[in-house]
Amino acid sequence: FIEKEGQNLLHLSQDEQTKLLPISQLCTFQAGDNPRHCDRVSTVLREKGMQPKIEAGHQCLIFDKGIYATGDNTTASVDVQKRIERFCKGRNVEYYTETLASPQLIHWDGSHLKY
Repeated sequence: FIEKEGQNLLHLSQDEQTKLLPISQLCTFQAGDNPRHCDRVSTVLREKGMQPKIEAGHQCLIFDKGIYATGDNTTASVDVQKRIERFCKGRNVEYYTETLASPQLIHWDGSHLKY
C-alpha cells in the first residue's frame, strides 16, 4: 500500500515513502527503540486517514444496503432488526453510512486489541 499509494493517496514525500516502504514490508512489534516497529507505519495511516471510533467488544458495525441508502435504521424490517440484535449481542450498533464511505482512506487499527 505504501509503495503503490504513498505519494498519491497518502501525499507522502519521496523521502517519507522511501523511509516507510521497508518498514511496511516487514514491520515488527518488538519493544524498545525498534526502527522497524509497525507503529511507524500505523501512525502515518492514522494521521492521513479517518479512523472510526469503533472498538471490538463495544460496537458492532453493520453493512446494510437499505439503511445505507436511506440513512435511517428504522426502515429495516423487523426480521433484519432481529438479526442485527442477535448478531451484535448487546454491543452498540453502528451502521456503515456515508460518513464512513466518504473519506478517501479509512484506517482500521487492527493491530491493537482495542479495535
